Amino acid sequence: NLDNLKVIHLKRNNILRALVSQKIAFKTDVWKEVGPKDESRADDRKVRLSKEECEAFFEKTRAWETDGDRMFCDKALLQISYEELANDYQDQMQRVLAFLDVSPVEMQPQTRRQNPESLRELITNYDQLKESFAGSSWQEFFR
Repeated sequence: NLDNLKVIHLKRNNILRALVSQKIAFKTDVWKEVGPKDESRADDRKVRLSKEECEAFFEKTRAWETDGDRMFCDKALLQISYEELANDYQDQMQRVLAFLDVSPVEMQPQTRRQNPESLRELITNYDQLKESFAGSSWQEFFR
């Protein structure tokens, strides 16, 4: 019985950053980090993206988000962004616990952000992409 199902929909505000993270993970085969930052691989984490690749990823991600919202529109739904969670872990996790009717408890993240550098530092053709998306509905990802 799914009548009491509660859904937590985690989204990225900046889906360009999600694409970059995915590309870096495929390139380095590092999908999560739990220990100290490995600075030796900084250059390994630089990626080049095409405008077409970005557009396809942006459109596909927004479609998945819309599908998820529609699929669970009649359920209790908590929307939270990755950025909110990363920037304010304690408060956001307390929101999640309250939504789930779980008693508050102090929580610590078990992983850390893998690619904290600016997108300009991670994308070798950042300025070219920023210019090509100027005036589009995706330009907000290049601030």
